[in-house]
Amino acid sequence: MTNSTGLDFYLSSELWIAVVVAFALVIGSVSFHYEMFRLLGRQLVRLPGPPRVHIVYLVLALTLVHVIEIWLFAFGYFGLSSLGIGHLDGLERDTMFEYVYFSAVVYSTLGFGDVVPSGMLKLLTGVEGLVGFGLVTWSAAFTFMQMQRFWSE
Repeated sequence: MTNSTGLDFYLSSELWIAVVVAFALVIGSVSFHYEMFRLLGRQLVRLPGPPRVHIVYLVLALTLVHVIEIWLFAFGYFGLSSLGIGHLDGLERDTMFEYVYFSAVVYSTLGFGDVVPSGMLKLLTGVEGLVGFGLVTWSAAFTFMQMQRFWSE
């Protein structure tokens, strides 16, 4: 039995690779989300038709934005898993669809528990849950603001 102070864990390259991937995914998804808000805000005022058309367009577009962000995190899980930094226990098959499924469950904070991360994928799972919750909430606030704007006209 080795006498370890836990310092080895904090110096491990696996931890730092996971931290860098998580940080990159947070920056990428939040930046993408922000830019989509800017684009949608400009496009909504140009759409012809009644306010309900604008809101339907907005909700559909934001759904697509969230799906893209789910896929970004799925690629993160797949990449870290391919490097042997962790894996997902409970996968039916080791396919990209399974990683997307897991990412959607985490991003939406559903947490079914049928697939469980191990290794450094735990770090990415916690980060994705926080980011997903924040981005869904941000989208709801943005949608509410747009509804107020269009419905007051």
